[in-house]
Amino acid sequence: MNNRSGIVNPQAYSTFAAPEPQPGRANTFNDGGLAINALMRLPSGVFVIPPANVYIADTGDNIIRKVTPNGIINTIVGDSYGAFLGDTLPAINAELHAPTDVWVRFLRQHLYCRFR
Repeated sequence: MNNRSGIVNPQAYSTFAAPEPQPGRANTFNDGGLAINALMRLPSGVFVIPPANVYIADTGDNIIRKVTPNGIINTIVGDSYGAFLGDTLPAINAELHAPTDVWVRFLRQHLYCRFR
């Protein structure tokens, strides 16, 4: 496994998330930067809302990521500590334990994520 995520369509395969960090290197999620430069550990579930955003369950980092149409990636759920914590915290401060899938829905200006 090369720890990349991508989209397949009839025209081309597009990679939008790069390999996992190398041992000994500081882990950086590259939030606010290009997704192709972001480091991930075991990206698994992907949810796409065409033609806009791509949501990725980054299992190894215990976070949910969002990639915008212009290729910018950000962490939207999780602080990278593997646990079950955060019912009263902002989503970015919640602690997930190895999310493997993600489903997203917008309702009344709120983003709802379901992950497992």
